[in-house]
Amino acid sequence: MRITTLVENVSTDPLLGSEHGLSLWIETNTKKILFDSGATTLFEKNAEVLGVDLSTADFAVLSHGHWDHGGGMNRFLALNEKAPIYLKKSALGSYYSRRDEETLAYAGLDDELKESDRFIFSDEHTDLGDGAFLFGRIEGKEFVPEGNKTLYVEADGGMGIDPFEHEHCLGIEEGEEKVLFSGCSHLGIVNIVEQYRMLRGFYPTRVIGGFHLSKIEDVHTLKKIAMRLLETGTTFYTGHCTGEASYRILKEYMQEHLEYLPTGRVLEFTEELP
Repeated sequence: MRITTLVENVSTDPLLGSEHGLSLWIETNTKKILFDSGATTLFEKNAEVLGVDLSTADFAVLSHGHWDHGGGMNRFLALNEKAPIYLKKSALGSYYSRRDEETLAYAGLDDELKESDRFIFSDEHTDLGDGAFLFGRIEGKEFVPEGNKTLYVEADGGMGIDPFEHEHCLGIEEGEEKVLFSGCSHLGIVNIVEQYRMLRGFYPTRVIGGFHLSKIEDVHTLKKIAMRLLETGTTFYTGHCTGEASYRILKEYMQEHLEYLPTGRVLEFTEELP
C-alpha cells in the first residue's frame, strides 16, 4: 500500500504548495483512491508534481461535509470521468464555523458540487471490496474535541452544534496491514479507533489523518489521549487539524508511535515475506 499526501497545512518541499486542508492519494494492490480533496484545486497541482494521475482513481471518499476536505471535488469530477464519490448523505447539509461572537462563516460544500450525480451514499458500514470499507457510526463519547463547540449545522430553520453525523472513516486491510483513514476525527480519535476494534476484532496497524485538536486541549487531556492511543500498539500519522502545538505534546508521550504527515510525504507499507 502506498499513500501520498497531496495536500496538508505544511509543505517541506518548495515545489509543493500547502493550505488548510487534507487530501490523500491511496494506492492498494487493486485500487486507486482519492481521500478528500483539500480546500481548493491545489491537490491537482501537487499531484502533477508528485506524478499522481487523478484520472485513474477508481473512486473518491469525502470524509465529511466541510470545505477544507471537499473544496477540490468539483475539479476532481472534471479530471476523472468515471469515479464515484462516497460520502454520507448528511455531508450535503449546510455547515458553519463561528469566527467570533457575532459571525458565522459558511464551512460546507459548494452548492454546485451538491448537484452531482456521481455520489454514492454510505451507510453505517459500506463494503467497497478488496479489503476496503467505510464506517460511520461512532459509539464512544470520550475526548470529543473542544473545537466542535464552534461548529454548527443549519437544520429546521435554526442553528445547532454539529453532531457530525456526516463524518465517516475508511478502512483498508491488505495483508498484514490494517490501515484506518480519518479526515478530521471530529467524533474523537480515541472513539474512532475503538469503533474500528469493535467492528473488526482488532486494532488497526496504522491510523492516518487529522485529530482536530488545534483548538488546544489542555496538556492533561492531551496526555490522556496519548496514553489511550499508545495502548492500541498502533502507529499514527497526523497533521492538518491536529495542530502543531498539540502534535508536539502528543509526540512527547507517543514518540515513535506518532509521526507528522506534511504535504508531499509518501508512506509505503509492504508485506514482509515469511
